[in-house]
Amino acid sequence: MHSAPAHIIERGKSDALLNALVFLVLVCSGFVLREPAPYDVLLIGLMGLSVMTGLRVPRGLGLPATLLMIFFVFDLIGVLHAINPEKASVHAFVTIYLGMSSLFFACLLARDSEKMLRIIFIAYAIGAVLTALAGIAGYFGGIEIFTENSRARGMFKDPNVFGPYLIPPALYAMMMLIDNPLRKAWIWMGALGILIVAVLLSFSRAAWAHFLVSAAMMVGLMFLLSTDWRKRGRIVTYVTILGAVGVLGLMTLISMPSVSGLFTERFSLTQSYDVAESGGRFQGHLVALKVIFQNPLGVGPYSFAVIYGADPHNVYLQTALTAGWIGGLAYLVLVLVTLWRGLDFLFRRTPIQEFFIITYSTFLPLAIEGIIIDTDHWRHFYLLLGLIWGMMLAFPRSRTRFAAMRPPGP
Repeated sequence: MHSAPAHIIERGKSDALLNALVFLVLVCSGFVLREPAPYDVLLIGLMGLSVMTGLRVPRGLGLPATLLMIFFVFDLIGVLHAINPEKASVHAFVTIYLGMSSLFFACLLARDSEKMLRIIFIAYAIGAVLTALAGIAGYFGGIEIFTENSRARGMFKDPNVFGPYLIPPALYAMMMLIDNPLRKAWIWMGALGILIVAVLLSFSRAAWAHFLVSAAMMVGLMFLLSTDWRKRGRIVTYVTILGAVGVLGLMTLISMPSVSGLFTERFSLTQSYDVAESGGRFQGHLVALKVIFQNPLGVGPYSFAVIYGADPHNVYLQTALTAGWIGGLAYLVLVLVTLWRGLDFLFRRTPIQEFFIITYSTFLPLAIEGIIIDTDHWRHFYLLLGLIWGMMLAFPRSRTRFAAMRPPGP
């Protein structure tokens, strides 16, 4: 009789500590100037602590876990064929850590999805705003550590990773604007403005397209799936206001000499290095395909870049090069299955539907973006992957039907 309250108190303390550590990990996700980053050190520690304290693995995680394990095994086999086995080993173990992190986040969400999602997205937004402010300050203040080739990179090593990283919290800020009265949402309007400016100053064409597609997809789905006409009215109002403010802001930025030249240069579908007859990005894809067909077990991490002078700039070719036919196929199937399962879950009525809309609207363009860039070591890719599976496992079909029949809460 007396042990029950003590047990509940002890579990409450444990949950509070877990929530605080998850919050800290996600706040640190925007600080990746050096590797291992603080995010990596803290996350590995949190994963180890969670396993030791009995982290529950939910039913249904077997498929993504199996596909990841196949990818890991053949990635390690690819190390045996690598030109630089020591460097390739580090690459393989980073891949394994990132893949395991996605399974970890899936387990966390399956345990307490609604509360954990709020913690994750608020912490992610804080980390994103901090690194975005660093990128903006670096661009206009001439702080070299926060820029690269006159492009904002914040606390990342690459502007092409910095820009896409900011998109999920930007969508979250948009959701908070739509779901709250303006008097309560002003802080999210400020955060959204900072994130959009930082995405623009990254001068990443893929990030620009990614943001526009993800934002349009999220807003369209929220409008389509909402049964509240007042909310639909707010969506139309906010989209109109944000569109007008965005156009004015873009025109203001482009009018600045420090922005206009690089914007004009980057605002094109292709660059010279994309279509060059020798060594261009798309030419590299054809070369990579040839190498893949000649090496069923792959050539190991970094080997292609050493031989041909550049990476293939295609994550699906890259994984086949490093992990061979079977490993590369496992990675591709994992992405496709996630998108297919997610598409079905997207239209189910659940308490976390809007969070899923944000996550899926980011993950789909990111998966497509992998055709022109190597995303296999992007931390937020694996975070989104884990969030999608965690939300789907938290609300299986039986529970989804029950949740849909519940009357809305106060």
